[in-house]
Amino acid sequence: MLQIFSYGTYAEYRAATPNLPELNPAQKLKLRQLSLLTLARSRQNLTYDALKTQLELDDARELEDLVISAVYAGLLDATLDPHRATVQVHSVAPLRDLAPGAIPPMITSLKAWSDRCGNTLEHLERQIEGVKAEAARRAREKKDADEKVEKLLAQATEEGSTEQSSLGGGRRLGGNKNLRPKRPGPPEDEGTEAMDLDDDDDGTGKTRASRRKL
Repeated sequence: MLQIFSYGTYAEYRAATPNLPELNPAQKLKLRQLSLLTLARSRQNLTYDALKTQLELDDARELEDLVISAVYAGLLDATLDPHRATVQVHSVAPLRDLAPGAIPPMITSLKAWSDRCGNTLEHLERQIEGVKAEAARRAREKKDADEKVEKLLAQATEEGSTEQSSLGGGRRLGGNKNLRPKRPGPPEDEGTEAMDLDDDDDGTGKTRASRRKL
């Protein structure tokens, strides 16, 4: 009886009843509450049908009352889900002892869990290294592109300065007044002087040819 209350379940008590004394109602309630702690280790045992079978309860109402009493007693933290007919257990109190031979399977389970965690960490580290390498590659490409743009800008600036210098020298050459060709004047009338000599004076001190020129 002590072993059953330490790490056994109500179903194990019912299987060994012929050799054990009968439990009173308070002892049955206590053993059923402790059995919930053991059954909560597996989600398959947390359906209404499975719990009613393991705890030998008649209906869902008795099961819900048992779970509520265990919650108020501080044995576990659980939520009832009547729609899905399951009990959602969040945590259990460390009140039960380990059964003989239970440690090796627990060690195996913990080792498998540790191996999965190690593989996950390795996978994450590989992903992190890949992300860092990709970031470094993009940084190098950006740096090369920036250097090319700077070179092109510097080359364009230098070519523009050279072109402006050439255009400025041409304007200075064209602006020299001494090098400008003189505009040809009107042709001289070769016959004017001869006409002035041939015409007679009209008495006013001017020649006819001079009047025609005026």
